[in-house]
This record gives sequence, structure tokens and C-alpha cells, in this order.
Amino acid sequence: MSRIYKQATSVAVWLGPEADESSRAMSFLKTAAKVFDKPRRMQNLISNPQYWDDVLALVSVFERPYWERLWPRLLLQLSGGAVWRCIPT
Repeated sequence: MSRIYKQATSVAVWLGPEADESSRAMSFLKTAAKVFDKPRRMQNLISNPQYWDDVLALVSVFERPYWERLWPRLLLQLSGGAVWRCIPT
């Protein structure tokens, strides 16, 4: 399985139904990705009160039971181009 994910050009991952403001969390991840390699700017982003609700929404996504299983964490590590989605039911 690891060979498949390592060789994939992209991987789509379904994180479950859209709930608990997960669309807000996904939007925040796009914003955070722009400053991910700049630690000071990332720190400023997550400490800005304007984004606190976004950060809480993201925490809610990562508290889902999905992350308790081992394979999602392996997938995250192995795939170089994963696209993570929460989709409305």
C-alpha cells in the first residue's frame, strides 16, 4: 500500500461529512498554507483574534475519530499531494 501512495501524483481524502464548521476549517487551511513556511507569519496568523473561530473549527476537524486510526496518519505522511475534503451530505 505504501508504494501505491508514494507513487500517486495526488490523493483525495474524505474526512467525513461537513459538520462542526469544517468548511471554515478547510478555508483556514488554505490561508495557513500560504504562510506555512514562514513561522513568524504563521504564529501571527493563529494568534490573531480574527482567526480564532477558524482555528477552533480546525481543531474540531482534527478531533474526529477518523484520526484515531493509523492509516489516515500514514496516508498523510506518504502522499505528497493529498487533497483533504469534508463534503456536505
